[in-house]
Amino acid sequence: MAGIFPEYKGSAAETSKYLKNLQPSEIEYFMNSIGKGYGKNGTSYIRNRLEADINKNEFQLAGDRDKLRREGYNIGRDRGKNLNF
Repeated sequence: MAGIFPEYKGSAAETSKYLKNLQPSEIEYFMNSIGKGYGKNGTSYIRNRLEADINKNEFQLAGDRDKLRREGYNIGRDRGKNLNF
């Protein structure tokens, strides 16, 4: 997930649209490319995590995005960027 948020400038709404529009072939590609170093169990784990992320709503993805930011990942958005007073 940390690599997807920067592609959409940290937007949970755009990330959600992207995940929900993934084609089965794209899901297979992600599973195989990320999980190949971890064997069959790794591929299965990647599938489960990806399916869980696909089923999340925008608010849940925003929570994940904020957690990743706190962990130090670049999520494509500066803290407080949307606070225009």
